[in-house]
Amino acid sequence: MLLETVEFSSPLGSLKAAIHADRVHALGFADHWPRLAALLRARLGDVAFKQMPGHPPIICSINDYFAGDLAALDAVPVRLTGTPFQQKVWAALQRIPAGKTLSYGALARKIDAPGAARGVGSACNANVIWLAVPCHRVVGADGGLTGYAGGIERKHWLLAHERAQHERGRVVAPLPADRALRARGSRIRPKINVKPLATTNNRAAKVAPFRPWKIVVDILAPLQSEVRVV
Repeated sequence: MLLETVEFSSPLGSLKAAIHADRVHALGFADHWPRLAALLRARLGDVAFKQMPGHPPIICSINDYFAGDLAALDAVPVRLTGTPFQQKVWAALQRIPAGKTLSYGALARKIDAPGAARGVGSACNANVIWLAVPCHRVVGADGGLTGYAGGIERKHWLLAHERAQHERGRVVAPLPADRALRARGSRIRPKINVKPLATTNNRAAKVAPFRPWKIVVDILAPLQSEVRVV
């Protein structure tokens, strides 16, 4: 199978996608692409990659997502291959509303597999279409930001971004169960009406740059306030 690839920028670093017949087979951060390509080859067999010319619609959808239109991810037509259990997990992931999270155990119960939290975690780790199949919305039982293949800092940023847009009322309902995983029939579905993007004077509405050091500072600040000199 020949897959066309395209690489483009985002606030969290370069993203790369593999597309065939107008459907996305893989989407992830470019610094993790070798792993995603290896997973594709393991599932699809003989796979070759070729750089795609032009500007595919997925770039517009992802840019809109980072600009605040979280529903823009619904316009990304996907093609996922995996075991029946993995397919159930990936479909359930797409039903987690933007701005919300679910634990691995709770997700296991959602697919009628209580006690399969570890299996759910493995399926999330095997997901090769990030963002559109939002494994970043799954957290530990205590709400902790456990494992994300793209890095905990990126997971923290994505959840904060979605929570902020959710509070501004710019989120739509998740896909119905029968449409959650199957590929959409057209390149671009009718766009969801959202509020216009704020001007540059409204700094609160901007997408913040990715600063891993800022996350560390936020974590350490409460601890520093408790230090006493004896």
